[in-house]
Amino acid sequence: MDSRQFWDARYREKPGSWGEDPNIFLTEIELGGLSTAVDLAGGNGRNSLWLASNGLRVENVDISPVALEQFLERAERSGVSHLCSTVAADATEAAFSFSPDLLVIAYLQLEKDQLAQAITNAIGQLKAGATVLGVWHAVENLERGFGGPPNKEVLVSEDQLRELVADYQWSDLEIKNRLRVVQTDEGDKVAIDVVLFGHLAV
Repeated sequence: MDSRQFWDARYREKPGSWGEDPNIFLTEIELGGLSTAVDLAGGNGRNSLWLASNGLRVENVDISPVALEQFLERAERSGVSHLCSTVAADATEAAFSFSPDLLVIAYLQLEKDQLAQAITNAIGQLKAGATVLGVWHAVENLERGFGGPPNKEVLVSEDQLRELVADYQWSDLEIKNRLRVVQTDEGDKVAIDVVLFGHLAV
């Protein structure tokens, strides 16, 4: 089973696995002055829908056509379909239909070489001064946090992420581990994410 088939099956079986709410770190961003966004590996669109509800034109890019179909259905129900578009493509080679003000990469699970390719491909399509938010399950989450993939090869460290983006020109950049509270039937659990937030140089 290839990646597209895997994620198609996952979204068919459990479309609600990722919830309705946007990522907590995304909601911290000041959206003033931003009008367009690309949600890379956006799945069935919890982050894209939140951005569209705040008036941004959003393109959800994901390898799974099933996830993107679910996203468009949700966008229609939410009354924001006029602000939403999709691209069905692998994150390492996806071609966006516009150069966005904001790039969101939330929990893109790829091994190091593929992740480097995906980041290079995405950042190369951004306009000068664009805002970038990246969130990954931190490698520390495997032993000390909750949830996330059990495969260490797709977990990310602060140092690894700094290395991956070192060749780009940033006007500001912060990369650090952050805690995220996850509500479960057994009470609140704490996940450890590594979060990148910055602006490309103008």
